[in-house]
Amino acid sequence: MQPTVLKIILSALALSLLSPALPSLRAQEQFYGAMPATASKSIPLDALTDPETLWSTTPDTAETRFSKVSMKWLSASRNRANIKRRPFSNVSQDLKIGDGKVDVEEVTLEFTDSKLARLAFSLWNRGDSSGSFDAKSFKARIAEISATLNDVFKFKGVEAGVDRTGAARYERTQWLTPKLSASLEYSGAKVDGEFRAEFIRLRIGPPLKKAMVGSVPSASEKGGIIGRADLVKNVEHADSGDTWVRNVPMVDQGMKGYCAVSSCQRVFNYFGLNVDEHEMAQVAESSAGGGTSSRKLMESLDQLEGRLKVRFKKLYDLYTNKALQDLASDYNRAARKRSAKPLDWTSLQLERMDPADLKSARSKGAEYSKFQRMVKDNVDKGIPLLWSLTLGLYPENGKPAMQNGGGHMRLVIGYNVKDPANPVLIFSDSWGAGHEKKTMSMADAFAATTALIVLEPQQR
Repeated sequence: MQPTVLKIILSALALSLLSPALPSLRAQEQFYGAMPATASKSIPLDALTDPETLWSTTPDTAETRFSKVSMKWLSASRNRANIKRRPFSNVSQDLKIGDGKVDVEEVTLEFTDSKLARLAFSLWNRGDSSGSFDAKSFKARIAEISATLNDVFKFKGVEAGVDRTGAARYERTQWLTPKLSASLEYSGAKVDGEFRAEFIRLRIGPPLKKAMVGSVPSASEKGGIIGRADLVKNVEHADSGDTWVRNVPMVDQGMKGYCAVSSCQRVFNYFGLNVDEHEMAQVAESSAGGGTSSRKLMESLDQLEGRLKVRFKKLYDLYTNKALQDLASDYNRAARKRSAKPLDWTSLQLERMDPADLKSARSKGAEYSKFQRMVKDNVDKGIPLLWSLTLGLYPENGKPAMQNGGGHMRLVIGYNVKDPANPVLIFSDSWGAGHEKKTMSMADAFAATTALIVLEPQQR
């Protein structure tokens, strides 16, 4: 291939996820109601670090206690909730722990059997937080937070070394007390010769049965990755014809372009892996405003296979020579019927194509049938798929799409083929409650698709 053509194709590949799609203000209001502009106010969250009352917290008491801080449930079952510094684009709240000494970007609460089971605080992260650190100031900030947590937990933290079992390498300081275990985790690295801070987070879980430095509160009920044989137990079949994967944890990516890494987090957490979006953003070099390059994401997932004990495979990729040439040929055939100007395959962008002609070109033939089989085969095994697409082209949930365009990644979690002539795709966006289970025409879905990716546990 000539260098110029190669450059065009690689640019298109990057743009398939680079332009981030965020939940619009209109979409937020649909699920949460109208949101007046709100000035920042200081809100203490010290109740979430108090070992005396922490584990007696129920979903009902959490709702009452945090009714004024825009706490949002991440699922209808109320087993996960989130409190953010910026719950909406025009709302800011100054969250604090440690008697006002430690800023909180967000905190996620997880409940088991209607009792609080663990928490994850983001104290600073490159995607959401303002400001930055050099290596010296980052180290100083970690020391300040650690000293404050010593007072909060009434125990002195122990440096627990480097953890290399997650998506990204991070350092830890831990508190193992009779009433809770906590892990302060932080990461920064040199990028192009300059230090770049990535994240500071605090995880809190119940006291460990065996006090062992290096242990961390697990994000999984079982602790560790589950096998493929267990995943099929999450497949639900409804009389309506819906078949979908239950129990996929919800994540709210917030007002940043982290759709790809948030989707990855949800799949990893579903498998029982304690990986979050900020780790993935570090390895995939995501940015809040620019999103994630498809090429870099694929490289990162490929490199993480051995460490996380998962298998990664790209099931479909529009940005290959053959796929683009075939699409251009089929699209131009449909476009000629209305005397439209033909498109050159080296510069195809789905958002610039006529949706009706695009659907006509893609909703027939072997590739569309293969897409349906891949969805069905994986959902039937209890495996959600990473789905990259162009937004704004087709209706979703029976209504016009709320986004006007842009690359996006979401999860395919199900299908409905009760009417074989009009199959339906079931999907989920990483935008919090209200986005757990949505639908669109299978033909529309494939017409908008740029990539389909599967991750699955290596062990059976």
